[in-house]
Amino acid sequence: MTNGGIEVQPRMVKLLARFSDEDNRVFQASYSRVTKWTERHDSSLEENYVAPELSTLEEELKLVDEWFKRVKGYKNQ
Repeated sequence: MTNGGIEVQPRMVKLLARFSDEDNRVFQASYSRVTKWTERHDSSLEENYVAPELSTLEEELKLVDEWFKRVKGYKNQ
């Protein structure tokens, strides 16, 4: 993020120790999906707010929970 900017750049998280390419891929893919489910702060006409189905949200939460547990476990290695 540039000084004074409002852009979120989650790709920088890959710099964490022991964070693998696969960890980054899963994070990026989930982040991309989830941001399409929220109201846009930039009022982009290209994206419309679409709430996910409950089953889709549950699947995403399970994926993120498993990812978090795996990444959190790195500190014990």
